[in-house]
Amino acid sequence: MNDRVKPAGGQVDYLEGLFEGFVAYDAEWRLTYINASGERLLGRRREELIGRTWHECFPHAVGTSVDLMYQRVKRERRPQRMELFYEHYGRWFEISASPLANGGISVYFNDISDRRRAEAERRTLAAVVESSGDFIGLCTPDMVPFYVNEAGRRMVGLEGADVSKTHAMDYFWPEDRPRIEAEAVPVLLRDGRWAGEVRFRHFGTGAPIHTMWNAFVIRDEAGNIVAWATISPNLERVKRAEEALQHANTELREGARLKDEFLATLAHELRNPLAPISNALEVLAREPEREPLVEAAQDIIARQVRHMVRLVDDLLDVGRITSGKLELRRERVALDAVIEQALETSRPHLRGYDFTLSLPPRPVWLDADPMRLAQVVSNLLNNACKFTPPGGRIRLTAGREDDRAVVRLRDSGVGIAAPHLAQVFEMFSQVGPGVRGAQSGLGIGLALAQAFARMHGGTIEAQSDGEGMGSEFVVRLPASDEATPLRKDVAPNASPVRRVLVVDDNQDGAESLAMLLRAEGHDVEVAQDGPRAARRRSHPHRGAHRLGAGRRSPQVARRGLRRAPRQAGRACGAFGAARGESRGQALTRRCAGTIRRGACYAT
Repeated sequence: MNDRVKPAGGQVDYLEGLFEGFVAYDAEWRLTYINASGERLLGRRREELIGRTWHECFPHAVGTSVDLMYQRVKRERRPQRMELFYEHYGRWFEISASPLANGGISVYFNDISDRRRAEAERRTLAAVVESSGDFIGLCTPDMVPFYVNEAGRRMVGLEGADVSKTHAMDYFWPEDRPRIEAEAVPVLLRDGRWAGEVRFRHFGTGAPIHTMWNAFVIRDEAGNIVAWATISPNLERVKRAEEALQHANTELREGARLKDEFLATLAHELRNPLAPISNALEVLAREPEREPLVEAAQDIIARQVRHMVRLVDDLLDVGRITSGKLELRRERVALDAVIEQALETSRPHLRGYDFTLSLPPRPVWLDADPMRLAQVVSNLLNNACKFTPPGGRIRLTAGREDDRAVVRLRDSGVGIAAPHLAQVFEMFSQVGPGVRGAQSGLGIGLALAQAFARMHGGTIEAQSDGEGMGSEFVVRLPASDEATPLRKDVAPNASPVRRVLVVDDNQDGAESLAMLLRAEGHDVEVAQDGPRAARRRSHPHRGAHRLGAGRRSPQVARRGLRRAPRQAGRACGAFGAARGESRGQALTRRCAGTIRRGACYAT
């Protein structure tokens, strides 16, 4: 080491005790001294460096910004400082160079990688905080704010304001402040964190701002609270979205209600013209001699009317189910009787199919509404016919499994893809076209079947191995114990000729029903409403009535008939009809039964 630049003893002790690295160069750029920290930071020993020039010791530094700074210090004789990422060492350094009296320079340097990394992280965090749309703020333990991000300032109307002039409680809606003081602050002091939905106050407009206030405390190493912080998202959009969703749900429910009312009204209105058409067809069918062409045309009309009646009945059932007005008429009934009733309805659809039926050897009893259960089986049969090519196999099996009555319907039709199995029971759902390539029906048959099964405490399950593999529907219903024998009715005698009064505000319905009764040989009169029926001079043995809304009720006609002389007849009302028949047919059936048995049917 050159004695002219060698530090004195006291200086050496000082330099060796520095945490920073220190290096001295003479006027010819020879390294004359390096302290222990310099050796550590550079990873070099002083024995290999002292006496060699700057460029000989660190050839990788030639021409770098460090080299240029050293030359300026030596030339201009004034100190300079810089921070740089030193590629050779892969670290950040802070370097300070100063001129020496002998013409050389001295250099202090230190590894600042940790500090630069922390600064970068802080800058990133600051950028995140400032770019966040949430309210982010800090306040002292005395609740004096000292930082609010830009989004927070916009949220509460404090753009460009000095937040330190406010108080933390000023940010809350006045009605929410007691809750903050009584609930949130104690929890913050105890647990260090609190979250809840509160309202901020807009400093400009005074309007409330819904927010989720997430507050927490910041402590020092000793555990003392040094600040309170919050990250609070603005919930105004969420609130508006919730209100819009609620409004949309209300509109959807109202739309569904109006749709159900429309379908129910439509079904009732469609039934009115169907009843006289059905009655007129029945009258024509009783003609002993008919031309073949006329008979064929009548058969086509009858089939289409039956199809229309079935569609209308389905719509009526949908309306009753959705409004909760459908009630089951339970009785003790055998499962095979239900299936036979269903086959009477579906037998025309089964023509041209390889249909097999397997019934249990002993009766399986149910406590059920036989008409609705028959509708379940009939809908499944019709569905199988719709999706099975002519000549295909349809097998219906019924029996008892444990405490359940089970009906299985298997077909060899088009099958059901796995994703669609859950959709087949949805109202108005049509998973795919039938075997003839077109949609058929309203898509509510299976939905009604499932609804009726559930009303009986049962289930329906659809199964299929996939498209082209056919499908199977399994109905499970609670079975009952053995039924007591039912008393068989005595066959009625032939009915005598009666005087019948038909009261119906539908003129075609009344006239067509009168035609049917006259065809049976009875003396029939027609009235359009209750008062006219009561004023009839001749008193019928029996009366049939069906009055719609807007007219005086059938009770008017009944009271008029009861005040008449002894020949006054009994009223036979038919406001409801069995599945698949028109109101006119129901009236005919009930009145005919009344006339034969001398009994009165009331509805």
